[in-house]
Amino acid sequence: MRFFKYLLLSLLLFIFDRVSKVLIADFFSVKSFNHWVTVNGDTSISLINPFLKIQRLDNPDLAFGISAGIFNSLINPITILLTLLIIYYIYKSIINN
Repeated sequence: MRFFKYLLLSLLLFIFDRVSKVLIADFFSVKSFNHWVTVNGDTSISLINPFLKIQRLDNPDLAFGISAGIFNSLINPITILLTLLIIYYIYKSIINN
């Protein structure tokens, strides 16, 4: 039962991450020179000034700027497959113990 709680928590965090990325991309939708800005021209939004600001940054590559090159279209299916395998492995190890 604990496994499903953690799985549900992980899914909720994943959904929150994806929704926040879509909302930020919609809010900072105007490209000005090398920066994304809002329709008002703001480059960031301060939530708790000066500690927490929201700003749009794009990273078209993999982690740490590593380029996938011609394998770019394979990254998502491989990531999904590996995630499912990890979930299966964790589930089986919990059931066996």
